[in-house]
This record gives sequence, C-alpha cells and structure tokens, in this order.
Amino acid sequence: MKMAVGCVVMVDAATSGVLYSIDRQGNRDTLIINATWGLGTSIVEGQTDADLYTVNKHGDREIVEVRIGRKSSMAIGREDGGVMTIATPDEKSKRSSLDPGQVAELARLALLIEKHFRRPQDIEWAIDGHGSVFILQARPLRQASDDTGMGVASAVVLMRTFS
Repeated sequence: MKMAVGCVVMVDAATSGVLYSIDRQGNRDTLIINATWGLGTSIVEGQTDADLYTVNKHGDREIVEVRIGRKSSMAIGREDGGVMTIATPDEKSKRSSLDPGQVAELARLALLIEKHFRRPQDIEWAIDGHGSVFILQARPLRQASDDTGMGVASAVVLMRTFS
C-alpha cells in the first residue's frame, strides 16, 4: 500500500479523539466517536475514560447514545514544546467534550472519508479553541474478520474548518 507523509503544525486541541466509521462489532449503520478534552494521546494510550458517542450514519446522523466518561486527566501541549498530562479541571471532567453540532460535523467528515477510501476507517481528529476541525490521520479500520493486513498504513488526508 502506498503511504503519504505530511507534516503540520501541532494543533492546540481543545477537544480531540478517535472515531470509527462503523461500530467495532461490525454494525455498518452506526459510527463511534471517542472524545476528551485536550490532546487525543490520553485516549490512544488509555489514560482517561473518554466520552463515547454512537451516531446513526443514515438520514440526519442522529446521536443514538452518549456515555460521558470521567475524563480525570487530559494531555495538553507545553509552551516550550512536548506534551504533559494534567488533572482535568472539575468543571470539565463531567461535562460532554463535544456539542451536538461537533458530533454531526465529525460524523459528516467520517462518512466522506469512508466513501473516499471505500472501506471503514479509524480516524484521529482534533478541534482547536476556535472550533476548527482537523482530521489528523485516517487508516483502514482493522476488524476481527479483516485478515488483509490493510490496517497498518496511514495517511494524513484532509483538514476541514468547523464553524
């Protein structure tokens, strides 16, 4: 598989996470968004209990289920470079890290990316403090029934502004 590598400035993420363009159990009618405050490394590395949004992929992309995670810690960029983990402020830890409009926009972008690559995708994303949505990485979603080995390549695919 061909791979492209791009370099971008670090996104100062207010919220970020991972989304799967189909449910990990193979339900092609819903997509899953995991979200937390700050950088998504805390989700990827399993350091925090993230919010979980299940979205119907058809029609108006209705939010089917929301589970608000504890989000006890969050990763943030350091002014001098690098990343550090801090305790999530109390006023944020129990609050949803995405509003319904952001969930809808992430779902819309996930469907475009899935359509472009013609297979389910595992997508890393971030939203900065101005509301701009950044798709950081998309790769084929590796499923239990997928023995093609196609789940290892990744590509930076697109940046999209959320207003």
